[in-house]
Amino acid sequence: MTKMRVYPTCLICDKLDSTMTSCAIYGLLSPGQINDTSIGKSCSEQGDYIRRLHATPNEFNYQTGAKEEESLLVFNIEDEAQKFRTEHGITIEEWIQQTFSQQQSNKE
Repeated sequence: MTKMRVYPTCLICDKLDSTMTSCAIYGLLSPGQINDTSIGKSCSEQGDYIRRLHATPNEFNYQTGAKEEESLLVFNIEDEAQKFRTEHGITIEEWIQQTFSQQQSNKE
């Protein structure tokens, strides 16, 4: 009999506070993020994941199939800014100025 692999989630991590709303690494978490295996995988790969001693895994910790391949997407702000500038021809800051100044003038 093979032992089932336990996938890390915030719910069984020691860095989740007692109110289950805040992580010592990621800060505030929504209820949907508590059982997100991609966040747990990211912490585990960085060496930040610490499983609670007496935590009982639930169905989210015994994933099979495609859910196993999920990963947390990490964005690089410089790459995103360059991509935006290439696609739209202006910087994000210029777009914000134009968009919100138009909204302000429409309200007046």
